[in-house]
Amino acid sequence: MDVFRKQKLISLLPKRLSGRQQENIDSTKKAVINRENWTELQVALLKLKPAYRSVVILRALKEMSTKETAEVLGWSESKVRVDYHRALKKLKWDLKIQEGWVDDEASGIAPK
Repeated sequence: MDVFRKQKLISLLPKRLSGRQQENIDSTKKAVINRENWTELQVALLKLKPAYRSVVILRALKEMSTKETAEVLGWSESKVRVDYHRALKKLKWDLKIQEGWVDDEASGIAPK
């Protein structure tokens, strides 16, 4: 009986090992995609106006509240909300252009 269990275990090992290898490949692919996405985001952030860039960094990346961001930048809370909304809109637009979703010159409707 022990011989049969041992053979069964041996027959299962390659499947489990290949599953682990596949998991490693999947996690590596995810890491590469995340790195590429981060690079695209950095490029898009650099294209923003400095004020928009500052508000996005503080609100989205540093996870500050509207009130905290307003205090840091010396703005009113309403200006922070409006600029953050506009910055995200512009950022999304720029990322779509980078991905080739939109032909920015042909559409003529790029956000300012």
